This record gives sequence, structure tokens and C-alpha cells, in this order.
Amino acid sequence: MIIVYEKNKHLEKTIKKLVLAFFLLLVIIQLPISGTTWAKESADEGIASHQLGKMVVTAQKREENIQDVPVSITAFSEKDLEDANITNMADVARFTPNVYMYESQAENVIVIRGNYSFLASIYSPTGLYVDGVAMPLHLMHNPDLYGVQRVEVLRGPQGTLYGQNTESGVINIITRQPDGEFTAGVYGDLGVYDTPHDREPYYRMGANLMGPLVQDKLFTGFSGQITLSDGFMTNDLTGRDDAAKIDRMDGRFTLRWTPKKEWDISLISDFQDWDDKNGTYRFMTGYRKADRCAINWNSRNLLERRGNGQALKINYSGHSFELTSITGHRKTKIDHTQDMDTAFLNWGDADVFYDNELWSQEVRLASPQGSSPLNWLFGLYFSHGKNDVISDYPFFAQYRRLNSKSDSQAAFGQATYTLWNKLHLTAGVRLDFTQKQGDGLFLDQGSNSTYSKDLDYCEFLPKLAVAYDIQPSLTTYASISRGYLSGGYSHAFAINTQTFTYDPEYTLNYEVGLKGQWLDGTLFADLSLYYIQITDKQVVERSNQFMVNHVRNAAEAYSRGAELSVAWIPLKGLNLQAGMGISEAKFEDWSAMDSDGSIFDYADNYTPNAPNYTYNLSAQYQCASGLFSRLDLLGVGRIYHDPKNFLEADPYLTVNLQLGYRARNWEVTLWAKNLFDEEYYTALCDWAGDTIAQDGAPRFVGVRLSYNW
Repeated sequence: MIIVYEKNKHLEKTIKKLVLAFFLLLVIIQLPISGTTWAKESADEGIASHQLGKMVVTAQKREENIQDVPVSITAFSEKDLEDANITNMADVARFTPNVYMYESQAENVIVIRGNYSFLASIYSPTGLYVDGVAMPLHLMHNPDLYGVQRVEVLRGPQGTLYGQNTESGVINIITRQPDGEFTAGVYGDLGVYDTPHDREPYYRMGANLMGPLVQDKLFTGFSGQITLSDGFMTNDLTGRDDAAKIDRMDGRFTLRWTPKKEWDISLISDFQDWDDKNGTYRFMTGYRKADRCAINWNSRNLLERRGNGQALKINYSGHSFELTSITGHRKTKIDHTQDMDTAFLNWGDADVFYDNELWSQEVRLASPQGSSPLNWLFGLYFSHGKNDVISDYPFFAQYRRLNSKSDSQAAFGQATYTLWNKLHLTAGVRLDFTQKQGDGLFLDQGSNSTYSKDLDYCEFLPKLAVAYDIQPSLTTYASISRGYLSGGYSHAFAINTQTFTYDPEYTLNYEVGLKGQWLDGTLFADLSLYYIQITDKQVVERSNQFMVNHVRNAAEAYSRGAELSVAWIPLKGLNLQAGMGISEAKFEDWSAMDSDGSIFDYADNYTPNAPNYTYNLSAQYQCASGLFSRLDLLGVGRIYHDPKNFLEADPYLTVNLQLGYRARNWEVTLWAKNLFDEEYYTALCDWAGDTIAQDGAPRFVGVRLSYNW
């Protein structure tokens, strides 16, 4: 079914929102000024009082100024995250050009530059790392953010330094580390989802404590958070208003030891305990049709996650080299249900269980930063993981089980040589070896099939880049890099040995960019243009057997586009930020059998869940009196949610607003997300001829209180 929206009506609504947002912007600028003026202080303190600060990132596994890295990067400091009220990875995506979070019942897939993995894939083309340790499953890719020092979003393949499953990009989450200063804080949010049916409360509470145990030697830290809500979805069939319940507890402990000035050793341990519900899919057509923010079927809607992770980081800074070791472990169990009859039958639930564990070890040796014209880095990486998946579909008398193990070894290196203090030549390469063992079972209405297969992959992942400093504050670059998404086992569709496995897919990225500061350091801009060739694209093809599809490396595709990020402080206290991403991601060569037995040609179709543009515009004003205000405009372009391009979602614009008061130790903020209650979808799909959708959150308002000492 084709979803068609009234284009003119949408354009009219967007224009009205932009006009209202413009007037809100005027209020934001004028309201704090009415309390006091910055004019005299600015004159006294000079231009330096409102310059942009230097952003240091570790995108290339060493500390560098973001302007010196020949990669398209968006980075968020701890203050950036707090100012924009960013609480999870979906929020990060909304503020990042050409990044989109596909949110469905159980999947959270980060789509960068239009490259999306197939339905029911375990792994994502985007790598997510927390303190250098991978979060391997895309089901883990929307964690709540708390106690975070920085988030870095790297666009484009990052295979040379990060390896497999980073073919479209990498997101690094760096948590806050304790030091010699004692700090503590508590915060809480009380909010309300303004749904069409009711107003559902939302609670978020958190605390952090950091400081020294032994002066200058041993430090400890803790961050924790609890989030509770019945959510914004109501079940019309059962009368319950907790179909999308949120019940989460997260925590992190850090122990840091610096026995000598050359050594820095940290042990970080975190846990996740979620008892959510996933009743989010509603029918837009058919006899089960429901209104916005409501469902009309009777599943248990369980979405439970239990997990923990540990990272041991050892850094040694010597006279002629720097040594880094990261030992990581992460274990996650996920249990979710899905109503396969999507109606009123009590025995229609399907249960899917994931049990994932990953051990990893990385050792790096690098030259001291800036010690000579040649900067180099070499490393070794090892990992061992297991992944078990059980899918039980009693409604269709089907049962699947996958047990798999994987071992990876890699050697990588990257070096940059600088000529004339202006020209920077970079070359890198990674040899990546992976061995997988898997066995599966498929039961179908009394018959059964067992199968097993071992997989071996050896990948060569090079990178070349050249950067030139036009001026000390202006750099241009060009790069070519290769990435890949690992092959593996089809846990959701396999029926025999022939349909059990699929091979890796590959990307080759060509990119040019320009980064620089202007206007005495008050304006920063980052522009990039790219073209990505995608080969051996992993896709799902239909079969003539009910509930059975095949995963194949059948498609070729490409993505091309541009990204622009701008930050400007025109006067002290006023911070303006903007981002724009334009993307065209299409299949080039793919045809497959349709449900009626005919051949469907997907060539020239857009890849699923890839917006043709994204944008963000923010204005924040902080006054000396303590008053502050902020306005965010967050836009997403047209999206096709299926490879046939039948399920089309219109562009949408959401507006966020904050008004508050910030004192030395405490802060109070009134906030609103989706202020004008824009109706939009984070997922659309076809179900037996009807269209089902996952609604985006409605208007969401609240108050936040925080105290620090």
C-alpha cells in the first residue's frame, strides 16, 4: 500500500511552524536581555570572551583537535548534551547531519549516510563504542546517556582503525572520569506525554559522585539513573495505558589509578536493567486500525534487557611512545514479545530471546603527539564472542534457534607525515581475520531441519587521506576509505544450510571536506562532500514458502551527498548552531522474486530508512543574571521505509524549547520537545496488506531540577 500525504498541507504547516519558531527566537534573544545586558562586559573583556572553545576528539584513537582530523565529525561535549537536553542516541541523531535513528518495536538502527542493514539483521553498519568497547548488536544502539563526557559521531567507513561493522560510521561515547577534584550532583525530570488520549507522567532521576580516595593516586566515581513512565501508547483493546512502558535502571562505577605520572589505569563497570514494553506498532488501515498513539491488539508487549560491561584501560606515556591497552567485556540478554496474530487471540504472542557476550582486547603503540613530522599508530585486536537467538512462533507452529561463536584477530596501523607544516599525508591499513561457527534448528508444523556451517573471512581495509592547511585556522582534506559489514547467520529466516549464511557487504567512500574558524574564532564551519559505493549489499528476498525469506548478497547501491555544520557565537551569551545533511542513497542493481512469483526490479529505488535530508537549527542565550533560553528546530526529509518505495513518509519538523534559570550550584529548566505536536513516524511496514506504523513521540513537556556541589 502506498502512503500518500497532502504535500501542500504539510508545507503550510511547516511554514507556520517556522514563523512561530522565528518569533520564539526573538523572545529567546530579548527575554534574558531584559534582565541585564552584556554590552559593557563584552567591551571590557574583548572578543576572546566569547570565542568557541577547542574541541578535542579521539576519533583516530589519539587526542586531536577536531579541525585536524580528515573525517566528517560531529562532537558533543558534556555541556552540549546538557544544553540540548539530549538523553539518548536517538536525540544525538536528531542533532547530527545525515544521521537517522530507525526506531521500531525491538530495533534501534543508526542509519548514517543512507546505509541501512536488512530487516532482522543482528549487526548494524554503524559501530557504537562505549569507552573503547563495542556494543555489538543494533538492539543495543539506543542507550540512555548519563555521566557522559563526550559523544563523537564519525561519518563514513572507519574500517582501518575500528574493523568490521563500521562501514557507514562510528559513534564513540566517552564517559566522565574522576580526578583530584570532588564533585557530586543530583538531577530529576518530571514530564508529561501529551497524548491524544491522556497525559502520561514521566520521571527521570539521576546522581553522580566523583573524587579522590588517595590524593593524586586513586580516584573513584559513580553515575546512575532511573527512568519511569507508562509511555505514550494506549491499548484500546485491553484498556491499559502502559503499552510502551519505560522502567529502566542504569549505573556505572569507575576506579582510576595513577601510580606515577606516566601511568593512567581505569576500571569501568556498568549495568543495565530494563523492564520496558514494546506495544508501539499500530495499524493505520484495516479492521485493526487505531488512532495515533494507540494500538488495538493484546500482546504482553515485553521488552526486557539485562546487561553489564567492563572496560580495563591502561595508558602509559613514555618519552618516545605511548602505550594503550583496552580489555573489554559485555554481556547482554534481551527478551521481547511480538503479537503475530495482531488481534485479540491470547496465544498469538511470539517470543524472541537474544543472549550475546563479547570479550575483546586491543593494544596500541603510538608516537608522542607532535614529537616529529611523522605521527604513527599501530595496534593489535582480538575478540571472542557468542550469540544465541531463539525465535518461538506458536501461532504459526514455527521455532528457530541459532547458536553461534566468533573469533576475530586484526593488525592495523596508520601514519601521518607533515610537509612544510601545512601538507599532511595519511595512510593506513587493517588486516582483519574472522572465524565463525554456527548451528541452527528450524521446526515448522511438525517437520524439522538442522544445519551448521563455519565461516572464515579475511579483509583488507585501507585508507588514504591528504589534508592541507590553507591557513592555521582553515583546513581542507580528501580521503578514500573502505569498510565492511560482517557476513554471518540468518537467525530470522534460515530453513536449511543453503539459506543459513550470507557474506559481507563492502563500502568504498570518497570524500572531500573543508573545516575552519573565522571571525576571530567565533565561527566554526565543517563542510563535506561524499560518494559511497556499496557492493554485495545484504538484502532480504521473498520465497514462496509462508514466513520464510532469504538473506542474500544480491544488490549494488550507492550513496552521495553533502554535510554542513556551523557553530557561531556572535556575541557573548548567544550561541547559534546549524547542521544540514543531503543524501541520495539508491539501489543500482537488484531484482528479485515478488510474493506473486513475478520479478520486481529495485534498480533506482531509494534504500530504506534513508532520509533525503536532515537539518537542525539551534539558538541559545545565557544571560549574566542566570536566565537562559533555547530553541531547537529538528527536521527530517522524505523517507521510504521499504525497498519497493511503496511506504513513503513525508518530511517533518519538530520544535524543542527550553526556558530556565542557572545559578552557581543549581538549575531549573522548563522544557518542551515536539512543542507543536507534530505527527510523524519512526517506522512503517506492511503486514498482510495493511500498513502498520510506529508513532514518534507526541508533545512532551516537563521541568528539570539539578543541584551540583
